[in-house]
Amino acid sequence: MLGMIVLVTGCQQEPTKLITSENTGQTTETAAKPSPTPPVTPNQETEKEPTSEPIPVSSPNTTVPTNQPVEEQRKEPLSPYQVLNKIREIEKVKGGTYQGEWKEDEYTFHLPDKDGDGRNARYYERSTHHVKVLGKDGLKDFYHLFDPATYPQTTLEAKSIQVNPETRQKMDKIEQKLYTNEDIFHAEWSPNFQAVAYYKGTTEEGQAYIWKVGNDSPSPIKEAVIDRYFFTWSPDSEYLLLDTGTSRHRGGQIYQVANDKMSEPFSYISQFHFSPDSRWAAFSLSSGRVAKEKYGMEDEDTEDIWLYDLATMKQKKLLQADDHTDYFPLEWKSETELLYWKKDYQKNTEEELTLTIPQR
Repeated sequence: MLGMIVLVTGCQQEPTKLITSENTGQTTETAAKPSPTPPVTPNQETEKEPTSEPIPVSSPNTTVPTNQPVEEQRKEPLSPYQVLNKIREIEKVKGGTYQGEWKEDEYTFHLPDKDGDGRNARYYERSTHHVKVLGKDGLKDFYHLFDPATYPQTTLEAKSIQVNPETRQKMDKIEQKLYTNEDIFHAEWSPNFQAVAYYKGTTEEGQAYIWKVGNDSPSPIKEAVIDRYFFTWSPDSEYLLLDTGTSRHRGGQIYQVANDKMSEPFSYISQFHFSPDSRWAAFSLSSGRVAKEKYGMEDEDTEDIWLYDLATMKQKKLLQADDHTDYFPLEWKSETELLYWKKDYQKNTEEELTLTIPQR
């Protein structure tokens, strides 16, 4: 397949010349590329490579005492941390995060799955100790936290999490403190497991924080206004997307973790895709051109594809839409190849194509 070469030059917000050529030909495959395994940090005391071990699934100080009758265990209120560790133990998963108490009497957790998307939700009903999952017809009971007869026979194929024992213990201490509070939302560990991002407040808004492994307390992201945030890390853990919004139309800022620097706010539609080497991100944005064929849809404007340079925090348009064509990034096939979707409303055709971005 012929790839389109896109030259990214300078640090301008708008390019001097729009790129209008595109790939044609065969449809490419859409299989997702597996995420790289996070690096293992050597033990500083021994200078030896540690044995890869999972995050601990339970701790004597954090789970409900097992010498009590089930009836008594059910009466004890559990912190989010205790519930998460019990779920880890039952389902034999590694990792996972507490997402908040989005409605009264219910904790929400996200568990990692074999695809590594971290969005396999569990809903814990505090009054009944039932763990629920989202099915085709809404929430349904999965198992009872204290009734082994209801535990699932099959478990998630969890993604590999490799950290040295010292880091693992520090992560556990952070979670013990963090998940005891019910005002913590959308916690997200970095891919290298050296920091966790979250916001503290209510279901509507709060202050964004980062808690780095080894620190006794978290640090607020000072330039982040009070808002309701979702967090996405770049693959190298150097950049953090602070995402806001309640529809396809999103607002975002990029936080550079190492130098505590925040980008200017920007807009995008639906998804923000980091490249595997954490140099770029791709997203779509309204073109300002109305497509009559999209009348009555949520978005009547067609959509362009933009490229975000993470080092310079500048944006550049990649594909310019006309008044009857949408472009939307799907995924990075490699560090330089972006798979995207093209929809022509006049011809009523859809294509999946690739474009190539040269290394700077």
